[in-house]
Amino acid sequence: MKAAAVTGLRAEARIACRFGLAAAASGGVAARTRAACESFLNDGAPALLSFGIAGALAPALASGTLLLPRTVIEESGFRHPVDGAWRSRVEAVLAAAGLRVESGDILGAAQAADTPEHKAALFRSTGAVAIDLESHLIAQVATRARRPFLVLRAIADPALRALPPAAVNGLDEN
Repeated sequence: MKAAAVTGLRAEARIACRFGLAAAASGGVAARTRAACESFLNDGAPALLSFGIAGALAPALASGTLLLPRTVIEESGFRHPVDGAWRSRVEAVLAAAGLRVESGDILGAAQAADTPEHKAALFRSTGAVAIDLESHLIAQVATRARRPFLVLRAIADPALRALPPAAVNGLDEN
């Protein structure tokens, strides 16, 4: 089995599958994210990828920016470094394809940052350039299992834009 991707949305999982990865969408639900990770590892996945979209915390990040962070930060402040060798290989492949990546840290959180003020506060307090709902959980499971993990995300919403209520209320894999 190849590396497995855990995403928030089904559309993201379909994209990962097109690149030959096993993939599952968790809908941003912590228990489903952990269960998907553990299932992939039990089935022999050698590594886990946190894949999909993220919200910008850094004002300089525009929608569509690719994020290949070096570290995942938990809300507690605990830091999980991604697999450096794997990250370097992916960065080289993306660069060869003419794609530039941002390497700032990502914050894994229990809920989305929905207002510019909330995003700015998280940026100031953590230094993370983006936020998502799965990466910290994937990092926890991979670290416990002593397996490599990586994060590849695209910025969906810029830091200065509020999320509409529909984007955070009733969040699921669709």
